Amino acid sequence: MDQRRAFSRSGLNKIARNLQRTINSEEGHYNPGSGNYDANVLMVALRKKGKNVDWYDARRGVAGINLESGTLKGIVVHTVPPGEKGGKSGGHWSAVRRINGVWYDLDSYLDDEQPFGNSEEVREYLGSVLNNGGHLLLVNNNLLGNSRGSNSSGRLFVLIAVIS
Repeated sequence: MDQRRAFSRSGLNKIARNLQRTINSEEGHYNPGSGNYDANVLMVALRKKGKNVDWYDARRGVAGINLESGTLKGIVVHTVPPGEKGGKSGGHWSAVRRINGVWYDLDSYLDDEQPFGNSEEVREYLGSVLNNGGHLLLVNNNLLGNSRGSNSSGRLFVLIAVIS
């Protein structure tokens, strides 16, 4: 797998501090001790790598995500603890990505990447995430692209929960 450290903790912390200054907010975008970052930090970091990132509107359901199109690089997934809506405790970030025509769950909590059997299994998983208060970020390989599709080549730079 071509997962690698694409961002340093100090780089992500800098993005988070800049976000706080830009919006003149006391609200934190990260926990400097744990390395947990919110969606805004992830989106800025991915855009710095030339990726287009769209926060997916959960009201559309998973039917609005075109997994077969040629533009989607992957999906950053935010899950929340059972019984909690909105992810106030921080939740967990992971990713789903298609590699050589096969979709994989790239969750750092798993021992190894887990392949999905087909696109319908991917949709069921993503639907479960949305139904349980989670969120999806659609990641396209370029800043000008349409992130409603998918692609089996290229890199998805994923930030997983804690970057050490």
